[in-house]
Amino acid sequence: MREEEKLKQFMKENKDLILAAEKELNERIDKLKPMPVETVKKRIDEINEYLAKFLWTEMAFTKIDEESIILIGCDDLICPDPKIEITFCYPQMMAGPFSWIIEENQKPFLSLSSKEELREKTGLYAYHGRYVFKMQDEEIRNPYGIFIAATGIHCQILKGSGR
Repeated sequence: MREEEKLKQFMKENKDLILAAEKELNERIDKLKPMPVETVKKRIDEINEYLAKFLWTEMAFTKIDEESIILIGCDDLICPDPKIEITFCYPQMMAGPFSWIIEENQKPFLSLSSKEELREKTGLYAYHGRYVFKMQDEEIRNPYGIFIAATGIHCQILKGSGR
């Protein structure tokens, strides 16, 4: 059997596997693309509205890798039972502490920042195609808050409606 025939036979025998791999690759490529800014702003509003309902939320990062940064909010980090999970997609960088407490958050906790503010406050930069997210609360013990540069953001409300 010639090489070309072997290849055709292999592709025929492994058609489902090849299609599944192609689908997964396309999904990963789509995740690398920045989300539309309107979607990002909507998700930020949802997160801020939800967190404003609580008197107390302990926040901690539970996963940090090249595909995502996952931030959870719960009543008590000692026995975490998350009420919210925030996922930053394909992050480039993060600057700030790993855990803190939100107490009666009167201002928006999460906002879109700019690459200029990131550089000015931290000396760091964000690549083209990345949004700069800024988290700020009185309990975050640094002068500028937390910055994350990522292609998008997702939020999952896991329980509770607050006060």
